[in-house]
Amino acid sequence: MTTKNTYQLLSVFFTFFLTFNSNAYTGNGVLTSGGITRTFTYHYPGTVSNSNLPLMIVYHGDNNTGNDIRISSGFDAISDANNFIVVYPDAINTFWNSYVDDSPGSLDDPNAPDDVLFTSDLIDYFCLNFNINRNKVYASGHSAGGFMCYNLSIKLNSQIAAIAPVSANIYGDQTILDTYFLTVPVPIPLYHIHGDADIDATGVQYMDVNNIPDGDEYPIATYGYINCGNDIYTQSTIVTGVYKKTYCSAPFEVDLIQIAGMGHVWPNVSGYNASQAIWDFCSSYALPINLDCINENKEISLNSSFSISPNPSNGTYFLIAESEIESLKINNLIGQNINYEYNSNNNQLTILNHSNTIYFLTIYFKNGEKVSQKIIMNE
Repeated sequence: MTTKNTYQLLSVFFTFFLTFNSNAYTGNGVLTSGGITRTFTYHYPGTVSNSNLPLMIVYHGDNNTGNDIRISSGFDAISDANNFIVVYPDAINTFWNSYVDDSPGSLDDPNAPDDVLFTSDLIDYFCLNFNINRNKVYASGHSAGGFMCYNLSIKLNSQIAAIAPVSANIYGDQTILDTYFLTVPVPIPLYHIHGDADIDATGVQYMDVNNIPDGDEYPIATYGYINCGNDIYTQSTIVTGVYKKTYCSAPFEVDLIQIAGMGHVWPNVSGYNASQAIWDFCSSYALPINLDCINENKEISLNSSFSISPNPSNGTYFLIAESEIESLKINNLIGQNINYEYNSNNNQLTILNHSNTIYFLTIYFKNGEKVSQKIIMNE
């Protein structure tokens, strides 16, 4: 996961008071991420409740803006009808750094901004200012914005509960992608929408061109295998011309939605509202650990004085913290509690009856603070 730089809030433009106003509102925000000023548009729903709302992040395509995808997707209306906040971030110079690798910058520009860090800072921003439901943060986007969703599924999966890319694929260093997919990848619910007439100028074309469930639909089939061990889909019809190809069911559902005759655009199909379908899919999922914005904000200041090593490990870890630890909790990817032993004399944590996978460790300190950390088991 991308390491956070110092997070600084520059400004936000409000024309309403959250505590009293129950009317929908669209506004603009500014924050600093990685030393760069970043902007975004957001929509707050018309609701009496003013906290603990889910957050949907929607990324625009190349040569567009957050406001462009706001208009074309119609997510504001879905936000009002379903009571969640939606934010439309702006890329620097209209291009996202969606390339998956382990180096600063991008493939073409070593000085490209860190958009994974920007996303993480954006989530922090909405925690600080809107007290969102930290367990229900989702990502969707069109074209290059959909590429960002796949990037986040790898590099920010501890903060994103589900992704829904549209007319997109995955883009990155193949060695790094292969290493991730073949070691301990994190399952994440995936709802991918694509028109079967999409042959984009950059080669982003529909991946099931032969309409045969043969496991060749990269990267969808790969996520199916990661999430439930299945890379062959079963097909059903949503409405005429819209087909659902399902690889996995809950708790880590993977669906490919094929839209007949659609090119490289945001879907506009009679009887099928893509934005509503995305929300219906994503909103049924939450992160498998209980996070809240109050404690998450405390965690930001605590990270510098806490460490765990080695990570990955064979099941034994050592914790170092300046604050005194009161209790621990470990959950697997579906939220089940995992047995462990912790020796406070030498700060040794041992996970019992483990398997090669990823777990979520939550540490509660006697001063009331809390920190959550993803730990990897790899014998």
